[in-house]
Amino acid sequence: MFGVVGLWMEPWLTAHYRERLDCSGFRQGEWYSDKTVQWLAANPPDLIMVYREEYTESLWEIAPVFTIPEECSDWREELLVLAAAVGRREQAERWLLLFDERALAVKNKLVVQRARGETFLIVKIVSGKCYVYGNMTSMGGCLIYDVLGLQPPTAVQRNMIEKGLLNIHVPLDDLPDYSADHIFLFLYHSHWPAAECEVLESSVWRGLPAVKNGRVYEPDPNVFYGYDPLAMEKQLDWLEENGPVTFRLNFRHLSAWTNFLPS
Repeated sequence: MFGVVGLWMEPWLTAHYRERLDCSGFRQGEWYSDKTVQWLAANPPDLIMVYREEYTESLWEIAPVFTIPEECSDWREELLVLAAAVGRREQAERWLLLFDERALAVKNKLVVQRARGETFLIVKIVSGKCYVYGNMTSMGGCLIYDVLGLQPPTAVQRNMIEKGLLNIHVPLDDLPDYSADHIFLFLYHSHWPAAECEVLESSVWRGLPAVKNGRVYEPDPNVFYGYDPLAMEKQLDWLEENGPVTFRLNFRHLSAWTNFLPS
């Protein structure tokens, strides 16, 4: 977004962004190892960014190293820190202003839901297990709860957000304790799809208010996985087109399980 060309990415990043970004300039490397250092030494970049101090000693011999501060837990702060490191802080500040304007427009479209105090739950189902998310770095919690100001269920606020937890496993029978007016559902298809169907066919799931009232939304997990600027933009796109802004189910994505909704 700042015109800075990355040289090397770890494999999972390359796979994650291949369909969303032009990765032709990237070289896919292995996880950090002696082989990685040798490769970087043969292809020295202008700057190396790392999260962990223990990597820096060997890397300083190759190029300047910028260690991302551990206290950068807020995505805005991290963006500004990274932008400053590559001489693009003013561009980052302008981007944030434009993003905030757009987010406010989406937030205003949700004024009815917010005025009514309607609650929003984020649930991920994988291998038949339910995980509830708070307002941290994954599954859109940062955008949904912090940026747009949508209200989490009391149990999410008390058990997760106030404790700084990313997610917790909630047994199916306990899911009604986290009941909400709206649900953002992330289905991670595993080798045991029958386990997912068991959850969606269960009387507990079918009895949730959001399910009974047709207020379940299934975003793309790949888009909602992160909380970087690109992800936040794409998440806003999705919310405008498919989420509670339009107040309808996205049947294009829910075709695998809409038969499980109560008639």
